[in-house]
Amino acid sequence: MPNGTKPKKRAAARRNAVRKLAPEERYRKIQEEAYLRAERDGFQKDPVEYWLAAESVFKA
Repeated sequence: MPNGTKPKKRAAARRNAVRKLAPEERYRKIQEEAYLRAERDGFQKDPVEYWLAAESVFKA
């Protein structure tokens, strides 16, 4: 191996790598997650709480 890394280690690193989301895609995913959380909860809380919880799923 040229860089001394074994193929298994490189494959594992690729599987564990988190794909960077474009800002628009991240916003849309947070929006959808927040809505789904609110829907499951019966829209009982402040929408900001759902949004913040959803943001924690898609940390930048």
